[in-house]
This record gives sequence, C-alpha cells and structure tokens, in this order.
Amino acid sequence: MKNWGIWLYGVVLAGLVSLIFLMPAQMISPGKLIPAHANLEGQCASCHAPFQGAIADKCISCHTVADIGLKTSKGALITPIAGKVPFHQSLTTQNCMSCHTDHPGGNIAAMIQPSFSHNLLAANVQSQCASCHIAPKTAVHAEMKGQCSSCHSQQAWKPATFDHTKFFALTGPHNVPCATCHIVASDFGQHSCTTCHEHSPIRIAQQHREEGITNTTNCVSCHRTGSEEGHGRGGDDD
Repeated sequence: MKNWGIWLYGVVLAGLVSLIFLMPAQMISPGKLIPAHANLEGQCASCHAPFQGAIADKCISCHTVADIGLKTSKGALITPIAGKVPFHQSLTTQNCMSCHTDHPGGNIAAMIQPSFSHNLLAANVQSQCASCHIAPKTAVHAEMKGQCSSCHSQQAWKPATFDHTKFFALTGPHNVPCATCHIVASDFGQHSCTTCHEHSPIRIAQQHREEGITNTTNCVSCHRTGSEEGHGRGGDDD
C-alpha cells in the first residue's frame, strides 16, 4: 500500500511538471502581458530563464539600454514628448525588473508590482530634478529658483515641506496666519505687507532713494525678517 502511495504521488508530480512545460501560461503566468509584448504571449522563454524567472539579459537582447526612450526596439526614432526624457542611460543597474513587470494584471502581479526608486540613478543625476521633471505651473513654483529637494523628497512628491525662513522669517509679530499676508488664498506667489504696515509710497520712495534703492515694490527682497534696516540687521518695522 505504501508503494502505491509513493507511485501515485510520483505520477501526480510528474503530471504537474509536464503541465508547467506544456501549458506555462495557464499554470504559472501571473496575468496577461502588456499590449506591447502581446505577441510573446505563451513564449515564456523570451523573457524567463529556467529557475531564475525574468532576467535583464533577456530584456536588453531586444531593448538596447543606450536607445531606450530614444529609439524603438526596431531602431525607429521616438518623437520626444514634453515632460518625458530618456533616463535609463543614467541607471546604475540594468535590473529591469526593479521597475518593470510585463504582467500588470492578476492577483500575483499585484503582490509583486515593482516601483521606480531614485536610488537607481547615478548620484550626480539624482540632484538634476529638472532634467526629468517639469515644475507644476503654480504661483508658488513660479517663484522658486532653487532645487526641488528644498521642499520635496525623492521618496514621494507629497507631502512637501516648505521652509518659509528662506524667504521671510515668521518671527515675532510676523508669526501670523497665511491669509494675513497672502490675501489671494489660491496664489501664494503674491503677498502684501500693507495689510498691516500702511506705509506712504512717497515716504518709502524718499527714504530708500537715500540708500540708492529704486525698486521698493518687493519689501521681503531686503527685509527678510521684517527689520527696518533690511537683511535681518535688527530694528523694528512699524
């Protein structure tokens, strides 16, 4: 009886192994292939190696890294798209599966869905945000001249951190609600000091002319802390 059990177990195992090789898509596929690779449906060996899964060597046999984003796998030039720039050439590894899966559907694929990490980029490229990203067309971003990393992290675009002290220190009486200075709630690129400081334009022009200053429209360009002398050198601005 024991021998029959071993024999039956062997038959079942052999049957399963045979089905894996005869019907791989039905037995082990995590889902349909992406449309671009639909013609490879059922041809698992095009991307997979025995007991290794999908391997990068199979990918780059068709997709030359130097051409990704520039040419198709057949050598045709790709028309540039605004906001989309080639970056694969700057990756530190050719492990395509770090970011890609050709089986986006199915329950198994959902559990192993890879995602892009900026850590895959060369160190000198990671700081060049503008080479890949276009800043949103908002008033806040229109005013920004520095690196994206001053507010955003490479782990996630949101939440962002904004260091107000780099533009105007909210100290003392200036630690007030945003709407006190930014009257237009939807446009933080605009601000007004005269909400609290009712200065006479003529008097301001006269005082600044003595210092050789002709542009008095943007108070915080000099008065970063609200000080009368400017540049945070003390004094009270009343």
